[in-house]
Amino acid sequence: MGEATAGTGTVPMLLVGCDDDCIADADPATAGWQGPVSVRALVDGVALTTGNITFTINGGAALIQAAAALDPHGAPADPGFWRRGKFVDDNRRLDDTEVRISFTGQAIAIMGSIGAVCCVTGHARVFVDGTETFNRTGIWQNMTSPSVQQPNQALFAWRWHTPGPHTVTIRPGIPDDYEGGSFFQMTGYLVVR
Repeated sequence: MGEATAGTGTVPMLLVGCDDDCIADADPATAGWQGPVSVRALVDGVALTTGNITFTINGGAALIQAAAALDPHGAPADPGFWRRGKFVDDNRRLDDTEVRISFTGQAIAIMGSIGAVCCVTGHARVFVDGTETFNRTGIWQNMTSPSVQQPNQALFAWRWHTPGPHTVTIRPGIPDDYEGGSFFQMTGYLVVR
């Protein structure tokens, strides 16, 4: 079983585990794996035993699960990396034209609300320095359960080995009968220089 963690400080930390089949079928663009996932939430190391927890499974979760399966005893090389980031207030949305974010730095985290407009429309494609993310997962901003808005969430994050000039471009997703059309709205982004 792989296990992954996310979160620090007073933000809930989720411990997510799954069996080997979910690692093998961890392509978030398909609905291949339908097995169980166990979740345990901690706040400052203390287990939450009452209340509700809401989290979204996306391409990042698949990546965390795959990394944990490959290196179950691994840890972030620099756990304080994102604390060095500076927030840039930049409230933009995807309308008829793409959203282009150009900056100089080593990492970016685009911030916004999960479930900003509940509950179906919400796929947007992401291009990093002109290349679409390899599995085309993009950002699924409005798929949330329960149907509540969750502000101040990282919608997308990317890191490079060294700082430099970069551009992240958000374009409309490909509409389909289930997910509907595109939606993307950010409140700003965090840049580590």
